[in-house]
Amino acid sequence: MIYELRMYDIDPDRMEEYLQWANDTALPLLIHRFKLDVVGFWRQLAIPPEIEQGTSTNVVWMIRWQSEEERNAAWKHIRAHPEWKAIRENAPPFWKKIDSQLMDTVPISPRP
Repeated sequence: MIYELRMYDIDPDRMEEYLQWANDTALPLLIHRFKLDVVGFWRQLAIPPEIEQGTSTNVVWMIRWQSEEERNAAWKHIRAHPEWKAIRENAPPFWKKIDSQLMDTVPISPRP
């Protein structure tokens, strides 16, 4: 089991519009149509005062995969699918930066 941590820098002026698009359009398609095992989807509320310099990443979400091969095949299928292309290509320019990391839990960690 691996986890994909997706980190987005969303234009703050478009945050509410992005969240509505993600909630009403993108996530339902990804979860119900393409059956992604989404662990969670979060947005930044504030940078804690003990953090001297925050990051511009303000949305993160996590997907659980059986393997890296499953992940790569799924994203290849999704990106080529006409339904995904239609909503992604017609979306306003929300994203300033997109990053993704594949992760595994350490032995002592609870697994989501």
